[in-house]
Amino acid sequence: AGWPLAPALHQPTPCVGVILDTSGSMSAQTADGRTCEDDALSEVAGIARAAGAEVWAVACDAAAYDVVRVGSDRDLKKLNKGGGGTNMQPGFDAIMKKHPDLVVIVTDGYVGNDWPSPEACRGVRLLAVLVGGCSKPPAYIPWLEAVP
Repeated sequence: AGWPLAPALHQPTPCVGVILDTSGSMSAQTADGRTCEDDALSEVAGIARAAGAEVWAVACDAAAYDVVRVGSDRDLKKLNKGGGGTNMQPGFDAIMKKHPDLVVIVTDGYVGNDWPSPEACRGVRLLAVLVGGCSKPPAYIPWLEAVP
């Protein structure tokens, strides 16, 4: 019947989902003259290079846009959408269709109460990458890990 597959010979490939905040506040300039969105796109590119995994991303302001696979810097141009209000839940719902093992929200932190709910986050690790000088995660979101 064949040889059994030994556990050490199987290496699952993780899937990373990225929600890029493209709300109006992301166009603010940082101390070095760049915009928060520039910094955020750099973070998305870094995640794609370092992940060693499948990376999917969605631009999200108050609505989610197309989910795109990010494999190179050229793919970042597909994320240049938005500029309105802020609500991360539609982006979370869109990226969860790819069944990620980790969801990273790249944002300036000005999201208000519109983060994914703890019920929606069950079974997936949620991480926020804060750009534009925001160094503290929102205190009212205890299920969110944040990296400034």
